[in-house]
Amino acid sequence: MELELSRDSTTNTVLRIPGGRPLYHIHTPSMFSRTTTIYKIPETNVQRYEDAEKMTDVEPKAEEEMARIYWHTISSSRLIYDGRALEFKTFLKSKGFRGDRVFIGPDGKNYKWHEGWNGPRLELADGSKPAKTVAKLRQGNFFTGRKAVLEIDPSVDHMRDLVVITFVFIETRRRERELQQAAAA
Repeated sequence: MELELSRDSTTNTVLRIPGGRPLYHIHTPSMFSRTTTIYKIPETNVQRYEDAEKMTDVEPKAEEEMARIYWHTISSSRLIYDGRALEFKTFLKSKGFRGDRVFIGPDGKNYKWHEGWNGPRLELADGSKPAKTVAKLRQGNFFTGRKAVLEIDPSVDHMRDLVVITFVFIETRRRERELQQAAAA
């Protein structure tokens, strides 16, 4: 499945399938807010509008809150999902020096996010070589107008919500680090 990002943002965007139907709305009230809410949009409640960039393509009452991320810089960021409060440092554990993160999916399998120079990719971490990529970000292109797309393999469709949540966390942190490195240079 391909999910197109309506904006070049991981904290304020709509994820759509080809053809325009929105599946997820990711919202952070302002750039100074440290809370991001991820909404799931039921197929029966979708209202489509022409301009997705204005974020008016979904009626607020049509959205179901799926997850909430409380961003922290000193302590561990927190995730509220499926009725549980989780700290990212224990749920999505750091692995290695490159920003890789691992978690156990609802199927009991280990998954690892790699932060590549071309965007993150999620692999099944079962020890097989080469590891199977089950999700990845295909970067957009400002000059051609091509939007970024999160590609999700059908083998992990049973946990697509979790893939989206962990993607938002991984890619937001990667972008924050890039900005910090650019500011320090």
